[in-house]
Amino acid sequence: MKKFQFRLQSVLNLREQELEQIQLKLAGAQHQQMQLQQQSNNLQGYIEELMENPLPTGENGPLLQQQLLFYLNGLRNQQAELNGQMSQQQKIIEVIQEELRIALSKKQGLDKLKEKKYSDYKADWQAHQQLEMEDLVSARQQFNQR
Repeated sequence: MKKFQFRLQSVLNLREQELEQIQLKLAGAQHQQMQLQQQSNNLQGYIEELMENPLPTGENGPLLQQQLLFYLNGLRNQQAELNGQMSQQQKIIEVIQEELRIALSKKQGLDKLKEKKYSDYKADWQAHQQLEMEDLVSARQQFNQR
């Protein structure tokens, strides 16, 4: 009996490659999300550090206070922009996760089909082996009767 060969193996291989590519895409998106989160954390820490320092006083105090407030406002705008980018990145991650879920289900379907075909092949092979053994026993019995 010939060796087991899954006719859809090339399709299964393509599904596996597709799954790997989506996993890499997801890893890249998650890495980018972590970088944005790190930038946001750093910026938030810097804003908090600036807020803890006392406001400048003296002759140039009001001017420096105004400049500091303007600078803090710019930092907060930057923080809001980072938060928006993180929100967009999270949506991208969710889309990629859905792609991954779909690709995984397609691959699992082919894996199950392959397992079923292999178990059918194995059952046929065992039946074939059993017939050969019965033929050998029958032939031996006929030989011994002569």
